[in-house]
Amino acid sequence: MKPSIIGLDIAKHVFHLYTIQADGKIFKKMLRRKQVLEFFPIIPRV
Repeated sequence: MKPSIIGLDIAKHVFHLYTIQADGKIFKKMLRRKQVLEFFPIIPRV
């Protein structure tokens, strides 16, 4: 997954992550606070 745009809906305990890839595909994921810190380092840099 190589996202072009990343959106993050923040809340107290559950975050909603949305990415739009270069080919137009949308990726959605629900993350808990700890998972956000684990998820962002694995996303490829543009």
